[in-house]
Amino acid sequence: MGEGARGMKDGGEMGAAAENDADPNERTDALEKEISRARENIGRIAGELDRRRHALFDVRRHALPLGIAAIAVTALAAGGIGLPFLRRRRRATISSRFGRWRAAVRRVSENPERVARPAPGVGRTIAAAGAGAAASVVAKELARRLMRTRG
Repeated sequence: MGEGARGMKDGGEMGAAAENDADPNERTDALEKEISRARENIGRIAGELDRRRHALFDVRRHALPLGIAAIAVTALAAGGIGLPFLRRRRRATISSRFGRWRAAVRRVSENPERVARPAPGVGRTIAAAGAGAAASVVAKELARRLMRTRG
């Protein structure tokens, strides 16, 4: 059994009887010593956690990885903002537009049956509308329950 676990003492049943017969002052002293040891142990653990916290948040020690991470995040943000502008600009050129038109004409000549797809049937349209309505009802009910538990 671990430290502080409940169970029989070293003396078995006799140890429990002997403990009850012990002087209350001795029991008090023993409990005070045990409490003191527990407090010291908690103090050591808290000190170690504090030391580790300081080591983790020491910016000087982690300057290079933090700098690399900051540069990477900035590059990703700039790329996410800048790339759509570049793509739009490239797609707007005459040669790009002509290339897309040429590919479309080629697809039409290869598969003319795919140019105008038939409209979905009435059954499929009704099923899609029903599924959308059901999803809306479920979402409203979930939102209502969420607001009730939080409010």
